[in-house]
Amino acid sequence: MLAVRFFGVGLAMICGLPLWAGCLSKIDPREVPGTYAVRYPYGVEKLKINPDGTYEQLFGPNEQALKPINKGNWEVRTQDELQLIVNNPVIVDDGFGKKSQMKQSSGYWPLRIKQGLLGQIRLPVNEDLGFVFKKVR
Repeated sequence: MLAVRFFGVGLAMICGLPLWAGCLSKIDPREVPGTYAVRYPYGVEKLKINPDGTYEQLFGPNEQALKPINKGNWEVRTQDELQLIVNNPVIVDDGFGKKSQMKQSSGYWPLRIKQGLLGQIRLPVNEDLGFVFKKVR
């Protein structure tokens, strides 16, 4: 019985090790460029992060094609965590799960850069509502 208990604990530690190690891996800022998408109840937003420091935002209401809504520059900053800074963005969601007026702002949009369990990069928009940019390319 004691051997079974030790085997179970050891197996749990071995199986959990890759997950734990994945949480500790650092994100290389060179991995950030790509295309990200988030689905809202009213449509889809895509954020194309180009390696040259530029971005393009696209939006499409449900069942409609995506159209460009904004372009600008981005950068990566390290504060307490890695952040993607999107300069002069169009904020699509009002923070309560409804479409905003979609006007370009003169500020910046700090998006935390997170890594999923399998290493994929995610950019949470509103984790409470489950809105997260996921890398699609």
